Amino acid sequence: MQFGWKWLSYLKAGQTLAIDPENEEWEADWAEVRIDYASPDGAVQGAYTARVEVSGTVLTQWSSKTPELAAVKQYRLCELAQV
Repeated sequence: MQFGWKWLSYLKAGQTLAIDPENEEWEADWAEVRIDYASPDGAVQGAYTARVEVSGTVLTQWSSKTPELAAVKQYRLCELAQV
C-alpha cells in the first residue's frame, strides 16, 4: 500500500534468512525472509525483512483431480522492518 500500484512493476527478489529447524521446510512453523526491491528505473530501491509464523490452518483442496480437503498451515506476518 505504501508504494501503490507501481509496486507491481518493481523488480523483486526474495530469500529465506532462517527457517524453523524443527520441521521440514514445507511444514515450517516460522521463517525469516528478506525481500529486495527496485523500481524499473532504479530510482527507488530498498529491502524489507520479515518474520512469518503459523497462525492456524485452513482447509484446501490439493488438486483439482481429488476432491478431498486437507488442513494446511496458514501464516501471518509477525514482524516487518525496512532495512
